[in-house]
Amino acid sequence: GDSRVIGLVDFLELKDDLSTAACGRKAEVDFGKAFVDFDPLIVSVIRDGRVIRHLTFTIILELKTDTGWREAHIYDLRLKDAFRTELHSIYSRRIMQSREDAMLILGKRLKTVAEGVLGANSVDRVLVNIMTRREFESS
Repeated sequence: GDSRVIGLVDFLELKDDLSTAACGRKAEVDFGKAFVDFDPLIVSVIRDGRVIRHLTFTIILELKTDTGWREAHIYDLRLKDAFRTELHSIYSRRIMQSREDAMLILGKRLKTVAEGVLGANSVDRVLVNIMTRREFESS
C-alpha cells in the first residue's frame, strides 16, 4: 500500500464507476487503508412491548486495503441493514446495558458482520460509539 496520505475522497466525485445514487459520505484513504464513515444509525431498545430508549451509533469501518471503500459503498445498504440487525440483537439482551466493555464487544461483533458482507479478512476493525442516548419515561 501507499504510505502517503491521499486525503478525503468524496463519493459524489467518484460516481462514474459506482452507483449513481452516491450517498455523499466520505472515505479517507490513508497508509494503504480506507476508513468509511457511515451515517448515524438509530436503534430502539424495546422492553415489555414498548420503546424505552433510542441509541444513536456512529460507525467507522477501517478496511485493510485502500480500495475497500468501493465495496463498502456498493454494499452500503446491506452493511447498514446488517449493522442495525446486529445492534438490535445485541441491545435486546439486558446484559449489554451494564457491561463496561460493551463498545469493544460491539466493535468485534460488527467487524464479523461487515466481513460477512464484504468478505473475510477485508475489515481491520470497526470503530463504534454511542453518539446520543435518549431515555423514555415509563407511563
